[in-house]
Amino acid sequence: MLSLQSWCLMGALFGAAVLLKLYFNGPSCKISKNLTGKVVIVTGSNCGIGFYTALRMAELGASVIMATRDPSRAEPALAEIRRKVKSAQIEFIKLDLASLKSVREFVDTFKSKYNRLDILINNAGLSMAERTVTSDGFEMVFQVNYLGHFLLTHLLTDYLLKSAPSRIVNVSAIIQKHQRINWDDMMSTKNYNWTVPYGQSKLAQVIYANEFNKRYEQRGVKAVSLHPGVANSEFQRNIFKKFWIKAIIFLTYPILLFFAKTTGKGAQTTIYCALEDHEKLSGGNYYADCKIRKLANPVAFDDETGKKLWDRTVELLNLK
Repeated sequence: MLSLQSWCLMGALFGAAVLLKLYFNGPSCKISKNLTGKVVIVTGSNCGIGFYTALRMAELGASVIMATRDPSRAEPALAEIRRKVKSAQIEFIKLDLASLKSVREFVDTFKSKYNRLDILINNAGLSMAERTVTSDGFEMVFQVNYLGHFLLTHLLTDYLLKSAPSRIVNVSAIIQKHQRINWDDMMSTKNYNWTVPYGQSKLAQVIYANEFNKRYEQRGVKAVSLHPGVANSEFQRNIFKKFWIKAIIFLTYPILLFFAKTTGKGAQTTIYCALEDHEKLSGGNYYADCKIRKLANPVAFDDETGKKLWDRTVELLNLK
């Protein structure tokens, strides 16, 4: 039978574990406002952070478009949100960021149904264990995480301007802080390692948000980027395919699960950036844990780099 001292020790350890978990989960967004009449697009919203973001937008009365690739996965997510929010104004429109044709088709469909866009949340993302090329000829991770979102934003800028004050929220990742844009090999043709294209694409999202904001903030459209935290999401599903990596993940999963945020908590900074008052939102900045954090790669705020990436992207996508 355990002594009183042992029970006290176990209680203290349990309490410490609970406090640590609350700490690693981070803060919750405290902002709540009526979004009736507002239109919100959330890419990659069939699961994870995107799902909880779309759910919160629907709870607040926005018209929400779930922009995701796979109807078989989108429909259950859509049904779940409608079950939780009886009055939800939400629909699924197919968007495959790995296809520039699909991006254009999505925009055409969206514009045939809506006449405004208040919040564009570029949330979708993936990583790949092996280098893959899209039908457009670009490296898969760079296209899905960055190029596809750039084209989507470009094609929707007129709606964002028309609906100003409006905003763009780019969901990046902390890995960008220690990455760089490989101007000579943006498509990662040499010595492929999943961290390189993933980190480069996430850095590009931060640079792009800052550069877009410089060009459009005075016209009423702000753009920000953010780190959601280390969340237990599905972005890594394509990199943990090798047996030895799976074995390590299996053995360490309880620890990883403890330190990682839940997906609901991981969505809080995205939700915060979507809801913060327009005049208080710091356009071009980088957020984490529902506040501005100095976690962005300094190159993201370099004027020359921003213009260079913008011009190179326009060239890659053959845009005017």
